[in-house]
Amino acid sequence: MNIAEVHERIKAWRKSRAARREALQSWFQTRIQGLPKDVLVVGIIALSSMGSFGLGMLVERDLGQGSAFTVKEVPLEEMPAAALAAEPGITIAPASLPTAGGEVIASKNGTKYYYPWCSGISRITAANRITFASSALAEARGYTLSSTCKNP
Repeated sequence: MNIAEVHERIKAWRKSRAARREALQSWFQTRIQGLPKDVLVVGIIALSSMGSFGLGMLVERDLGQGSAFTVKEVPLEEMPAAALAAEPGITIAPASLPTAGGEVIASKNGTKYYYPWCSGISRITAANRITFASSALAEARGYTLSSTCKNP
């Protein structure tokens, strides 16, 4: 087989390919033009709905929602400080973990005390702050727990 024969075969293949493509296009055009437009709209909506559903399923699997991996919330009091410190970028000293019997803060001018994590502390100026070693000592001095501050 020489180059001229290969060239002729390629030309024949291209012509036959173009003929097949034209035949397929005309077949589709006759089939689609024969359908009512409502059927085409319903078909497009159904196909796009199925595609969206399939993509949603893939995204769910990628996000780990469909896997065995779960996240469980554990209070800091129950978490050992060594486990918290083992995470890169996390440093927590055992003394900084909040406990119900730990340090409480009150105002010289008020009657309520707050735990260190309560937002009410921000309203007490540094000059008026009193620190008690425990909530029992604060209550012995006449202070009561603020209603905005929850006991853990």
